[in-house]
Amino acid sequence: MKTTTESILTGEKQLLLEAIDNGNIELNNEFLNRYCGDKIAALLLKVDYTDRAFLLSDCIDEKTAYFIYNVSFVSHNEIYLNINEIETQFEGPADEFFETPDDFYIDGDCAYLSCGYGLAIPVDLDRLALNVTEHINK
Repeated sequence: MKTTTESILTGEKQLLLEAIDNGNIELNNEFLNRYCGDKIAALLLKVDYTDRAFLLSDCIDEKTAYFIYNVSFVSHNEIYLNINEIETQFEGPADEFFETPDDFYIDGDCAYLSCGYGLAIPVDLDRLALNVTEHINK
């Protein structure tokens, strides 16, 4: 079975969401102010940065995250991760490894897939507000 463009995009999306969830992407004040919608930032700035990933984890859903392929603005309820290509290493001829090799820029054993302007991650603001309030009032 050949590797599909969709499987690579889905895999990258999962890795990025896991990185937020497990704290590998540090949700410090600079990150919030630069990559988060204003309402998300305002809520998360109320708590210590070490607690933010935990409070955010059940407020995002992989199914609603999407790659942005046109110029747009991050809405008040989205996190924006600024990535524009995904690198994949492979073995053998590209046309035997990939279902649609023309979707990639191939350089030796590495393939590069454009993923637009980045990943937008919608956040359930009501749930986040509840999580933050409960956390503050414990």
